[in-house]
Amino acid sequence: MDLQLYLAPIRKWWWLVLAAAVVGFLASALILSQRPPTYQARAALMIGRSVLDPNPTSAQLGLGERLADTYAALARRDPVQNATMAALGLTELPEYETRPIPEAQLVEILVIDTSPVRAQAVANEIANQVILLSPTGPLAAQEGRQLFINEQLNFLQASILDVQGEMAAQQEGLVGLTSAVEIARAQDALAALQAKLTALQSNYATLLANSEGGAVNYLTLIEPASLPDRPLGPGNLLLALLAGLAGAVLGGSTAYLLEYMDTSLKTPEEAVRLLRIPIIGMIGEIKSPGRPSGKPGSPVVSVRGQPAVIEALRILWTNLEFASVDRPLRTLLVASPGPDEGKTTIAVNLASAMAQSGKRVALIDADLRRPAVHSSFDVPAQPGLSDVFLGRKQTADIVTPRNGGNLLVIPAGTPPPNPTELLARPRLGALLSGLETRYDIILLDTAPSQLTSDFQPVAARAGGMLIAVRRDVSRLASLAELNEKITHTGAQVVGAVVLG
Repeated sequence: MDLQLYLAPIRKWWWLVLAAAVVGFLASALILSQRPPTYQARAALMIGRSVLDPNPTSAQLGLGERLADTYAALARRDPVQNATMAALGLTELPEYETRPIPEAQLVEILVIDTSPVRAQAVANEIANQVILLSPTGPLAAQEGRQLFINEQLNFLQASILDVQGEMAAQQEGLVGLTSAVEIARAQDALAALQAKLTALQSNYATLLANSEGGAVNYLTLIEPASLPDRPLGPGNLLLALLAGLAGAVLGGSTAYLLEYMDTSLKTPEEAVRLLRIPIIGMIGEIKSPGRPSGKPGSPVVSVRGQPAVIEALRILWTNLEFASVDRPLRTLLVASPGPDEGKTTIAVNLASAMAQSGKRVALIDADLRRPAVHSSFDVPAQPGLSDVFLGRKQTADIVTPRNGGNLLVIPAGTPPPNPTELLARPRLGALLSGLETRYDIILLDTAPSQLTSDFQPVAARAGGMLIAVRRDVSRLASLAELNEKITHTGAQVVGAVVLG
């Protein structure tokens, strides 16, 4: 049951949720259809050649990581950008990003563009321009120096091999010697060769550190950018569906916000809680095919046209009789907290249904401010109740019989300047007492309690009170206020009827 209560706003405002979802889907689909797809190309540079060294030092690795940060920043500077545009013949570069890979000697270049070919070309050219600005770049002086270093490395490598060959020969000849003098001479020659080998190896290591093979500040394009074959990110259909889902969520949130801000009556249980009275009738929306002459007012029910409503009125009438079984109900006031909540509709249709079943019913319009009973039965609004109270007319002059004489309609009459004071006079009690001797039940319609205090003197003289409320119209605060006013009048409330 709690789940149904939580889902009630969604069921009520389902069209708002659906409309928001459709608008979100269509709007995003329209926008995305006009937006070209974007592609991402990726290139990667490696700092140094520690990955190829079987025994790299921690200093080399740390320096390589710091150099990666430097080259990532360098790739975003004007020299690289201007050189890239000049090389590719562009006036503007697409969006791109360069970033060092954490705890690695790598720099990643990401280029996003609407053209996959241009994205690939820009990524590779940026990498090339960074390499050109590094010691790896092919400057003339660097090329000459590297050529000399390579030649010296080759010479030293050959010399080391020669010395190592001589040392092997000396060691073999040392085995066959027996003379102490010859053995000493051979050992001295072997020591001299060892010293020469050590010097050659030291020179070779020094030159190798300054060559490309041993340099730490050396860039290599290890991952050239490939041609992107699919757009970046999710497809347009998925994005449109997500936008539709977001619209539905927004619509649902709006529905809950509207329900939170709406303080009108939603369920009969709320009326029971605020008024502390039972619900003795539930009536759906009453159509108005039986309204005479198309005039405004509360509709009179057509028995043939709305049997469900007639049945609901009969149930209400039966419940009223059960509610007053200990004390017969002769005078019933139909009241409501505010306007347009159904009090006149209930009074008119209940009186009509009772009269059609053979009961003698008197219907009095005690709403002297906004009378409506007369328009429902096509009777003159004046003279009426107020004219009798003011002594202008007699009761016989204002009554109009309907339904073969079983229903007596008394209109409100001429609008007086002081309706509350007029209704508080003893004439109302005398009128009701006289009608009770001739009619089975008297129904009174009065002004809404929220607008005036007119209903209070009428309620004090009525034998019972029926509260009419309408879903999504009656306000919870008005119901609580009506409950306080009923307590002050001491009126007997037999129950409430819910419309809508």
